[in-house]
Amino acid sequence: MKKKISLGCLGFLGILTIIAVIMEVLGLNPEPKDPHPDPAIDEEVEQATVTKVIDGETLEVKIKDNKKKRIVRLALIDTPSKDQPYGKKVLRFLKKEYLGQPVSLSFDKIKKDDQGRLWAYVREFEYIQEDLLERGLARVDVPKGEWESYQIEEMKEEEADAKKERLNIWKYKGYVQDGTYHPDVYKQAKAKEKKKRLQKAKRERERQKKLAEKKKRLAEQRKKEMKIKRELADKIDPDDYLSFRQKRKARSRDKDDDRDCWHFDSWEEAQAFYKYARGRDRHGLDLDRDGIACANLPLEGDYDDD
Repeated sequence: MKKKISLGCLGFLGILTIIAVIMEVLGLNPEPKDPHPDPAIDEEVEQATVTKVIDGETLEVKIKDNKKKRIVRLALIDTPSKDQPYGKKVLRFLKKEYLGQPVSLSFDKIKKDDQGRLWAYVREFEYIQEDLLERGLARVDVPKGEWESYQIEEMKEEEADAKKERLNIWKYKGYVQDGTYHPDVYKQAKAKEKKKRLQKAKRERERQKKLAEKKKRLAEQRKKEMKIKRELADKIDPDDYLSFRQKRKARSRDKDDDRDCWHFDSWEEAQAFYKYARGRDRHGLDLDRDGIACANLPLEGDYDDD
């Protein structure tokens, strides 16, 4: 009896398996519904071409199937009008990137706005809405009504990132507030920027002026010193180097030991050594061969050049 029951159960399970296979083949198995459907792959998707950019969130498109032109409102975003700051920038961007391009239109639960324009998610490679939001050229704006789009949160993330980086409409605090734009805030911020820029330019001009004056003073001082050095060049006694050497405790004691200008504490000492070496400039102290050694070294004494 137990054996018969076991065979009967196996037969029943086999029948269920066969039924399941048949339903699978015929596509009768119900698939679980996606709780967050992507509007871009919704059944109501239209292929179109952007034929005109009307404003920052309104496009004219030609539907591929019926060749009809429709006015499309970009869903869930708002941009400045063309007479407001950044409005023209939005228009330039849309015309450059999307005018004449093929796009797909997908729709949410609300199909039209109060002006009869189609509410749509417009996509080329990515949604235009997200493209604008991530550049700080639009803000998220959810109209009253029942919206099922899961994209709202994603758009808010794009908006938050642009706001954090202070891109375009988010650059000046207070320009976007209370669900609208405030050109007066923008103008005040730009005026402050201009004032700071002018102040910075003024400081730079003053710095350059002082630098030029300093260079002029140094040039005059050098000219004066060179005049003195030319007058003293022949008067300096070569034997003065010996007293310099004792006074400075020179590193080398012989005139043939190598010297550089930095070995000397003053021009007088360098010139005395130059003459002490009997004019043989193997040390390279007088590169321009004008008879004055280490011309850049300072004078030790105070001289009246009058």
